Amino acid sequence: MLCTIKGRDEDGYPLEGINVVPNFPPRPKTQEESTIPKLVQLLQDANQREAQWKDSFEYWNRKYHSLYQIQ
Repeated sequence: MLCTIKGRDEDGYPLEGINVVPNFPPRPKTQEESTIPKLVQLLQDANQREAQWKDSFEYWNRKYHSLYQIQ
Protein backbone atom coordinates (compact mmCIF):
# COMPACT_ATOMS: atom_id res chain seq x y z
CA MET A 1 0.00 0.00 0.00
CA LEU A 2 1.29 3.43 -0.92
CA CYS A 3 1.17 6.28 1.63
CA THR A 4 0.43 9.76 0.37
CA ILE A 5 0.79 13.09 2.08
CA LYS A 6 -2.31 15.22 2.36
CA GLY A 7 -2.47 17.65 -0.59
CA ARG A 8 0.10 15.74 -2.68
CA ASP A 9 -0.06 12.94 -5.21
CA GLU A 10 1.81 9.65 -4.86
CA ASP A 11 4.95 11.16 -6.47
CA GLY A 12 5.04 14.00 -3.94
CA TYR A 13 3.84 16.77 -6.25
CA PRO A 14 1.13 19.23 -5.11
CA LEU A 15 -2.36 18.25 -6.18
CA GLU A 16 -3.52 21.78 -6.95
CA GLY A 17 -2.04 25.26 -7.17
CA ILE A 18 1.43 26.27 -6.08
CA ASN A 19 3.18 24.85 -3.07
CA VAL A 20 4.13 27.97 -1.08
CA VAL A 21 7.31 27.84 0.98
CA PRO A 22 7.19 30.28 3.91
CA ASN A 23 9.89 32.94 4.07
CA PHE A 24 11.06 33.22 7.68
CA PRO A 25 13.00 36.25 8.95
CA PRO A 26 16.67 35.58 9.76
CA ARG A 27 17.36 34.35 13.25
CA PRO A 28 19.28 36.67 15.57
CA LYS A 29 22.78 35.44 16.34
CA THR A 30 23.13 33.72 19.66
CA GLN A 31 25.98 34.32 22.05
CA GLU A 32 27.69 31.06 20.98
CA GLU A 33 27.49 31.86 17.26
CA SER A 34 29.11 35.27 17.71
CA THR A 35 31.78 33.91 20.09
CA ILE A 36 33.16 31.15 17.88
CA PRO A 37 34.77 33.45 15.25
CA LYS A 38 36.37 35.47 18.07
CA LEU A 39 37.80 32.30 19.62
CA VAL A 40 39.17 31.15 16.28
CA GLN A 41 40.85 34.54 15.75
CA LEU A 42 42.36 34.47 19.25
CA LEU A 43 43.72 30.97 18.67
CA GLN A 44 45.28 31.98 15.34
CA ASP A 45 46.89 35.03 16.98
CA ALA A 46 48.24 32.91 19.84
CA ASN A 47 49.72 30.39 17.41
CA GLN A 48 51.36 33.19 15.44
CA ARG A 49 52.86 34.73 18.61
CA GLU A 50 54.12 31.30 19.68
CA ALA A 51 55.85 30.80 16.34
CA GLN A 52 57.47 34.24 16.56
CA TRP A 53 58.62 33.58 20.14
CA LYS A 54 60.03 30.20 19.19
CA ASP A 55 61.99 31.69 16.28
CA SER A 56 63.24 34.48 18.54
CA PHE A 57 64.24 32.03 21.29
CA GLU A 58 66.15 29.79 18.89
CA TYR A 59 67.94 32.81 17.39
CA TRP A 60 69.08 34.18 20.75
CA ASN A 61 69.96 30.73 22.03
CA ARG A 62 72.29 30.20 19.06
CA LYS A 63 73.82 33.66 19.55
CA TYR A 64 74.41 32.93 23.26
CA HIS A 65 76.09 29.59 22.59
CA SER A 66 78.20 30.96 19.75
CA LEU A 67 79.37 33.82 22.00
CA TYR A 68 80.64 31.49 24.70
CA GLN A 69 82.14 28.94 22.29
CA ILE A 70 84.55 31.57 20.95
CA GLN A 71 86.02 32.52 24.34
